[in-house]
Amino acid sequence: MRKASLFLVAAMTLLVTGTAMAQIFLTPNVGFKSYSLKGATTVAAGGQIRQLGIFDAGKTSFNFGVGIGYPLLKIPSGIYRLDMLVDVAYASANMAEAGYNYAYGPGKFSSDGNSGGSTSNLAFDLMPVHTINIPGFSLISPYAGVGFGLNYFSSGDLSVGPPSSPQVVNVTGKSEFKVGLVVFYGATLNLTGMVRPFIQFKHYIPFGSEFQFTEDANYGSIVIKDTPGYFNLAAGVKLSL
Repeated sequence: MRKASLFLVAAMTLLVTGTAMAQIFLTPNVGFKSYSLKGATTVAAGGQIRQLGIFDAGKTSFNFGVGIGYPLLKIPSGIYRLDMLVDVAYASANMAEAGYNYAYGPGKFSSDGNSGGSTSNLAFDLMPVHTINIPGFSLISPYAGVGFGLNYFSSGDLSVGPPSSPQVVNVTGKSEFKVGLVVFYGATLNLTGMVRPFIQFKHYIPFGSEFQFTEDANYGSIVIKDTPGYFNLAAGVKLSL
């Protein structure tokens, strides 16, 4: 009974300490995302499915985002802390063009008269951040974690064929949600208590087996048998409010 009471007192002490130290923080950041998307690609049109072969639609693009976090737990000695961070980021990459050029040759997407089809990506990542503060070396704090990612992909309309040709076809872009795991790690530079620069590496591992670029009642759909995952490198600053 005595041991149980001591444990309860210790747990309450940690909880009170964590609550007292709680402070909302923001994490604006910029960087790049390198998308991986490769697989057998098909076009469904006029009730028929046509195989296009393997498309490697991987693409690297600029990325910017901002997160809002809240401390959940901090060990009194300061060695370990747990924060919950919601990170929202935006990027845009023309993966349809990248896949077309991979299959038919560099620059063929434009030279064949195609345009549009760029895919925007709005990512919502729920990230439990585990931070370690090394005794005697307080300048840098490494952190890591595994979270949950919800990604909204929206592909723009795609124009197929030269604009001067009577055969030009405008195909409606497709929007869809993809979910997956987010594995992240990085380090924070503790310059001041209010402003702390950081660098972060993030891997998005999606659940799913296919990605659809377009959907159209007349033309049909373009589908690749894969789901976009990505590697994200970002740098930013942690601002305590």
